[in-house]
Amino acid sequence: MKNYLFDMIIHNVLAANRISLKKGSSSKKSNRGSTGILIKTQGATAFKQNGKEFISDRNHIVILPKESSYEYTCLEEGSCYIVEFDTPFLEEKGILSVSITNIEEFTSLFTRIEHSLNYKEDGQNAFLMADAYRLLTKLIDQITKNYLPTQSALLLMPALTYIEENLSSPPPTNEFLSSLCSISCVYFRKLFVKKFNMPPSKYITMLKIQKAKGLIISDFLSFNEIAEACGFTSIYHFSKVFKNGTGLTPTEYKKTVH
Repeated sequence: MKNYLFDMIIHNVLAANRISLKKGSSSKKSNRGSTGILIKTQGATAFKQNGKEFISDRNHIVILPKESSYEYTCLEEGSCYIVEFDTPFLEEKGILSVSITNIEEFTSLFTRIEHSLNYKEDGQNAFLMADAYRLLTKLIDQITKNYLPTQSALLLMPALTYIEENLSSPPPTNEFLSSLCSISCVYFRKLFVKKFNMPPSKYITMLKIQKAKGLIISDFLSFNEIAEACGFTSIYHFSKVFKNGTGLTPTEYKKTVH
């Protein structure tokens, strides 16, 4: 279940508010100015967007992306916490509702963010941003747990570990990876696609491109050395795969980061 939360960048934390809503209160919003994460501590609110309904309550955190438009109605009187983030433009502007199991973890982070905003001191911004990303990470962790049972995730761990530790080598076959997990090749591929929404070969290529990006940014290695470090057979192969994955050649990408 890949969505914009996995790639979201937080430029700044704008506000942390506690809001109370009365039953029946409603409103329409157009082109939201910031990205909001809404944590409902009491009651329930329904958000509607493009014919779909998203419920916000103690068991569901709602993400309202920047520039999104929607309407909401309070179904049950109660209070909520909402953190407003300054994020880049999000091409995907769909509301998300994330099922959670421990609201106290999220309310605790909200309180820390609220405190950092209200009592800004030297060096406090680093802690504020760290807690903002902790909030985001906990949501992503919850999405991952909801999407794939823990037992199935554990089955894939030997293959994932091998992939991450051997990115400089030629891509392993599904047969080899499935043997590491002691499951059939067919079942391995089915679990992998369910977790990552892509086959193993595409996942490996994505990791190689991410590693290459990091090496280009560090500016220590030549393109030939980066190609070799990321397990590409040649500089031509590296350039072709990199452009297919990013829309830019390695040289063009380097110009955007240096």
